Amino acid sequence: MDKLEKRIRKLVSQPNDVDYDELRYVLLGIGCVERNGGKGSHMVFFHRKTKIVITVPIQKPLKRAYIIQIIKLFGLKESTINNEKLRLCFSQIRESMFHPWSTGHEAS
Repeated sequence: MDKLEKRIRKLVSQPNDVDYDELRYVLLGIGCVERNGGKGSHMVFFHRKTKIVITVPIQKPLKRAYIIQIIKLFGLKESTINNEKLRLCFSQIRESMFHPWSTGHEAS
């Protein structure tokens, strides 16, 4: 089991006990790019394929709501992990799913 897989397992199994650095490692590992949020206390992560944009506060521990939202957005589950290069990066992040946060424009 590699480091990314272990951190995803922790994220899913213990969403109340995740700090910013652990979440950052997972988000970068699944293909997100990190950008400064502007104010310094938040960072923005952008997933190029799915166009998902996530703003995360830099705090320890992170609030459970942030972790649950990320688990849902990217379809992270312990059963999806069994490696195979993270199940082809979570089936290309659920086949480039659409989410209203993705570009800041909501579908009409």
